[in-house]
This record gives sequence, C-alpha cells and structure tokens, in this order.
Amino acid sequence: MRFVIEAILLIIIFYCTWHGFRRGAVNALINLAAITVSLTAALLLSGAVSGGAAYIISPFVTGYIDSQYEEKVLQNMGINDLGADEAISAEPELMGEYAYECMLAFGINSDRAAHLSPRAAEIYDAGETEATQAVSDTICGAFSFALCMILMFIIIMIFISLIKQIFDLNFRIQDNVDLDLYGGAAFGCVSGFIYCIILCWLLSFCGIIIGTDTLNDGLFSRFFLLPGTLIDMSI
Repeated sequence: MRFVIEAILLIIIFYCTWHGFRRGAVNALINLAAITVSLTAALLLSGAVSGGAAYIISPFVTGYIDSQYEEKVLQNMGINDLGADEAISAEPELMGEYAYECMLAFGINSDRAAHLSPRAAEIYDAGETEATQAVSDTICGAFSFALCMILMFIIIMIFISLIKQIFDLNFRIQDNVDLDLYGGAAFGCVSGFIYCIILCWLLSFCGIIIGTDTLNDGLFSRFFLLPGTLIDMSI
C-alpha cells in the first residue's frame, strides 16, 4: 500500500506540472488561485457545518469504542480489571494516553492522534462527559470536519470551473513562450503539491484501510503529511 500511495503522489505532481505546462502560466496561476480560494473557503465553512454531523454519529462511535477498543486499549496501557473512567479518575494524566491509543486503534495516523488527543483530554477535564465519550466527540469532530471539507472543496472548485468555462477564461503569454510554458509548469507543480497535502491529510484518517503508520513510512507521503498540521488547526 505504501508504494501505491507513493506512486499516486508522484503521478499527481507530474500530471499537474504537465497540465500547467500545456495550459500556460496565466491559466495555471488562475487554477492555483482557485485551489487556494476553494481550500480556504472549505476550511472556514466546514468549521461551521461539521458540528451537526459530528453530533449525529457520536453515539455510534462511542458504542463502537466501548465494545471493540476500550478493553484492548487499557491492556496496551498496562491497566487490567478497571474501566476507562475508573482508571482515569484515579490518574487523570492517563486521559491523554487513553485518547491517543483509542485514536490509533480507530485508524487515525499517529501524527493526527498526537494532535487530537489533547483536545479529548480538555473535554474530559471540563467534567461534562465520560472518558470514552470525550474521545468519541473528538474523533467524530475530526472525521466530520474532514468529510465536510473535501465536499465543500469539490463543490467550490466545480463552481469556479463552471465560471471559467462560461466566460471562456483562457489566457496565454504570446510574446514570451518560454515564460508561458515553464511558468505554467511551476504553478502546476505547486497546485500538485497542494493536492498531495490534502490527499495525505485525508488518508491520515484511513489507517484501518491503509495502515496507521503507512504514511509515516513513505518518503513522499511523510513529506506531504507534515503541512497537514496547518489544516488540523482549523478543526
């Protein structure tokens, strides 16, 4: 799976670079601007609408963690014959580790889990919910945000693409062919990098399918995974 993901990332970079080369610098720059605007808008809108989706799925995720993961996670932490709430009530500092291990078991990449687990600890420390529910709320919030973000991004990109087609926005630099071609390749390459960052960020929630540490083991996927922390700040 790691080699498949690496190959896909390379294909995205080469395709976007070639596409930018063919379309020219101005068109590639417009496309890059469209991607940037769409991503920014998607991040802002997702933060506003993802809470409702998280609330709907939270009970199911809580039940799944209780039935499938809690006992195994506690055993991995060296805790036996105690429930999560009993153990964490006795030692509150275990909440962060419990949240982290639950997220790994749920298939979230270790980098994402390390970023999200303190949020679960904050929810628990507020005293409004049980340990597993705090973890579930955090996981559901992250998953619903990711789904809403990608849907919003696609919708906005389609809308911008329709506007470009309606008004036939197609520009070329006629008096400097090299600048047009190689500038387009450069802007296309940057667009490819952004697509790869988004893809790796989304895959970091799919550890059950691809493996929790698969992205960390790949050369290119590990590189594109790092900027995903900027997206995490919007969750």
